[in-house]
Amino acid sequence: MERLVGAQSVVDIRDIYFKAIGDYGYPHVVYAASYQSNFPAAVIREEAQIYCNLPESFGQELEKSFQFSSLPWVDWARHNQGNIRLSKLTAELRDRPDIVKAYGIAQRHGLGAARLISLRCRVARAEGVVAICPAMSTSTDAEELLWARVRREISTLTYVAHMRLATIAGSPSGSRLTPRQREVLEWTSAGKTVAEVATILGLTPATVEKHLRLARDALDAGSTAHAILKAHITHQIFQQNSA
Repeated sequence: MERLVGAQSVVDIRDIYFKAIGDYGYPHVVYAASYQSNFPAAVIREEAQIYCNLPESFGQELEKSFQFSSLPWVDWARHNQGNIRLSKLTAELRDRPDIVKAYGIAQRHGLGAARLISLRCRVARAEGVVAICPAMSTSTDAEELLWARVRREISTLTYVAHMRLATIAGSPSGSRLTPRQREVLEWTSAGKTVAEVATILGLTPATVEKHLRLARDALDAGSTAHAILKAHITHQIFQQNSA
């Protein structure tokens, strides 16, 4: 718990969390969540963050059949709190072909004893689900006994890891712009062309284009306008000097 709270990167949080869950008897983990900004999804659409140590073949087969937003397990987590065994969810919703299909994929890869943990209402403007699975081909009865022993520890660790990941995802520290990138974005937002920005800053147009491209890459933005908006939201441009 202390290591999770003190971790300063997504990779560290992921590795600490996966190791801890594995120590409690669940070596296979999928964490899938999306964190929404304060702007509508039509303005900024954040991609789902998925961290997984399951067999690659399982992930590939699942991706062929479902997008993250349409995965039935994610749909369950959007509307429910707590946790549920995958086999129980499938039995309760056996009239839904997507649920049955997803469970069939899990079974084919020896992951039929997986359990879902909903992340609903744990972090503001975030949603997601965690799937944990004991050793491959473990029976559902054996998983039920294991879960009864470690459910409190795993639930607490899962919620803390989720809060830490959501916090880092919402921080601009992971996508800091250089001073020059901020300058070209601010002048571009003022309606200046690439040639005009080059003249103002004493650069070549090619150099301005390079800084705009690097700014888009740093902010994972699909366009310069998108980069300007994300830089503004993360307080990297349009900052007033304090008196």
